[in-house]
Amino acid sequence: MEWYVSAIILFTIFLVLLFSGMHIGIAFTAAGIIGFLFFERGLASLPQAVRIMHDSLFSYGLLAIPLFILMAELLEAGGANQRLYTAVQQWFRWLPGSLPVTSIITCGIFGAACGSSVAATASLGKLMLAQMMPRGIHKELVAGTITAGGSLSLLIPPSLALILFGALTQASVGKLFIGAIIPGVIQVILFSIYIIIRVVRRPELAPAGVERLPWGKLVRSSWGAMAVLVVIAGVMGSIYSGVCTPNEAGAIGASLAIIIGVLLTRELTWSGIVKSLFNTLSSTGLCIFLLIGAQVFTRLMALQGIGHSMSTAVVGSGLSPYLIISLITVMYIVMGMLMDGISITLLTVPILTPILVQLGWDVIWIGVYVTMLINIGLLTPPVGINAYIVGGIGAPYGIKLSEVFRGSMPFVYIMALTVLLVILFPSLIVWLPATMR
Repeated sequence: MEWYVSAIILFTIFLVLLFSGMHIGIAFTAAGIIGFLFFERGLASLPQAVRIMHDSLFSYGLLAIPLFILMAELLEAGGANQRLYTAVQQWFRWLPGSLPVTSIITCGIFGAACGSSVAATASLGKLMLAQMMPRGIHKELVAGTITAGGSLSLLIPPSLALILFGALTQASVGKLFIGAIIPGVIQVILFSIYIIIRVVRRPELAPAGVERLPWGKLVRSSWGAMAVLVVIAGVMGSIYSGVCTPNEAGAIGASLAIIIGVLLTRELTWSGIVKSLFNTLSSTGLCIFLLIGAQVFTRLMALQGIGHSMSTAVVGSGLSPYLIISLITVMYIVMGMLMDGISITLLTVPILTPILVQLGWDVIWIGVYVTMLINIGLLTPPVGINAYIVGGIGAPYGIKLSEVFRGSMPFVYIMALTVLLVILFPSLIVWLPATMR
């Protein structure tokens, strides 16, 4: 059977199961097992599928997932979100649109300690709504700011999406983390510039900035944010210097979060620790479950030679690498309108990564690039997860889902611009990882 026939059959089975309402993890597993029965040796091939499931659980890189989730949960339970937001607000209170700008910068900083856009949007969103809505800031600006700000946690390390990419491709998770720093910072800056320009042109959207605080008061106000900054410095510094692997850095981050929350700020209680552990267990279980199903599905594609044959066909087509990357970019944006980011990652990364590597793109660049594209899908209708979260938590303030999507679209354009920048200037991603020890 030709490879493209096998591919069509497999993807059709998977998509039928997925769009019938089946959970994505079950859809991957079921499609993989059906494929093993049909394409391999019938019932005799099932032990091979079981071994794949078993082996996928024993990936050393996956240990980073629960550790970074636990770190973020402990920081949130210890009240780090509120202290960070208050400190950032004092530094930028003089800017036009100071509260939306504060929200973007807070999301960027907290993203370096979170890793999950859904968690960041839900936890920080309630805080930001309570700060911005009573001050008369336009609802679409508020909704777009929170939706876009929450998405930064998926890009800025320690990103769970980058850990997942590393597990699927065997790429260095540490280098993926460091490679995402500059694009993440660029997005924070561009988001903030957009808000400032829009508020300057339309002052009715948000209150004017207030007087800048003296340096002494600014420094004193920053002590509340030191917990998050210490944890971020410990995690990122240890990875960049080569002292620790991402797994070890995650353990350091979780340990620092406990020490700071219990001994220094004294806001982290035993009930908070227990809740953090249960939330970590739930989130980790979901990630691992999805990965197990995806490994069965993608391993079957490899056995059928689908990935290799597709890569050979694309590379031999003679098309320009920039044309191919443009087509892939459009494909990801369209898929982001129809599927969630995890589904897209698990479905496309094992197939497209070998193609892009053969075309000369660095695997670290590919990981960050794919994550940036998946980020766009968090904001776009009809599946934009972050938009639905903001619509839910914003309902008590009279924010409609349509207002969330309208407010998010300018940020979508900015994210697309950032993707274009990293395509034209790949060094924005690969330069920092190249300097690692």
